[in-house]
Formats: sequence, structure tokens, C-alpha cells
Amino acid sequence: MDGRPGALRYTPVMSDPSLETIDLLLDSMSSMVGEDGMEHQFNASGKQWQLHGLYVTVFFSRRKLVAAALHARSAGAAYLRDLSISDIMDMLSDFAKRHYPLWSVGVPFAAQAASYLPTCDAATRMRLAEALRASPVFTAPEVMVIFPLVTIRVEADFSAAAVFLRPPAGLALEFDPSPRELAPELFPPLVDARMGSERPAAELTRSLAAAALARMAELRG
Repeated sequence: MDGRPGALRYTPVMSDPSLETIDLLLDSMSSMVGEDGMEHQFNASGKQWQLHGLYVTVFFSRRKLVAAALHARSAGAAYLRDLSISDIMDMLSDFAKRHYPLWSVGVPFAAQAASYLPTCDAATRMRLAEALRASPVFTAPEVMVIFPLVTIRVEADFSAAAVFLRPPAGLALEFDPSPRELAPELFPPLVDARMGSERPAAELTRSLAAAALARMAELRG
């Protein structure tokens, strides 16, 4: 605890959010339904598993899985804050299914009410935590989105039920007649035909800007 010879030294333990999430996830899993177990059946075949076509039944405690999802939501990737708890629960249960070969090593074949957490040693839990850090739970997937800006030239006007291609001067033909008409030379391209309104003059624009700045100064003061 202190620096004197022979005294015990305190070494702070750094928490690992991914490992904590794995512990909560394993604690929610068992081979018996329990009080609030949700049954999941899946095929455990895969490159890492020596058996193929093996169907496994696992029960997830709803209450404990919610706790794991809440922890992942607060400690995992930022985009999880925008997802519902049920979506994160699905992500965690899917992660458990995909990594069955890792955590199933110490699971007994006989059904038991206890969770799977005590059956996984420290090395297995660390490997699961490493896999979880690389999963979408802790690493947001990178998706490239490209918005193509392609200029096309239309020789003749085209108008259909769902789409039309017209030059600015012909846009008004696509709208029902109303007092508000389109004016391509203005921005926004709208003119009130009844009032004959136009864009405000430069002097009026400057006056409005000065009034807004003066009001902001009053609020700050």
C-alpha cells in the first residue's frame, strides 16, 4: 500500500469493457430454461468445429442478457447508442452462436441450471473478449457510401408518373396550378403571383442582418 520496505504495494486493475461484456454474456447462458430463459437453437458446424451438422440448444436469461446489452451499449461502439436494447441483445446472442467452438469446450453435455461462465477458463474468456473487440459490438463497421454526380443531357422533355426530366423553364408543368408559381431565375424558385413578391433588395437584407446582430448583442449582454 505504501513505499516502505516489506509493505504491500497496490497495483490498480485496469478494467476491460470487452471482457466484462463477455462475462455478462456467458453468465446469461445456460443449458436449462430457468425462470426467463429464451431458447436458441443453431447449427454448430464450421471450420473451427470438428463436428458438422451438430444442432445446439442454448437458453439465454432475458434479464441477464439485457444487463449484458446495456453494458455493451455504454462501453461498446458509439453507434450502439442509436440502437434498441433488443437489437444489441440479438447482436450478442449471434456472437455467442458464431463463437460456439470457443466457449463450448468446458460445457458439460448434461443439462445444468448454472450459467456457462464458470465453465470457461481465463484464456477462453480472453479469446472471446478479443473476438468481441473485433466484432461490430466494439468496432463500428466501415461502409463506403458513394454519391455519383453524373451530368446528363436530355434532348427532349420527358415526363412519367414517377419521374420527369425537364429544363428549369418547364418545371411548372409538373405541378398543379396554384398561386405559388416556379421562377427558375430566383432562389428559392418560388414567386407569389398574388402579391408579386420578389427577392428582398440588398438594403433590406443588410438592415435585417444588422437588426439580428444587435439583438444577439443584447442577449449576450
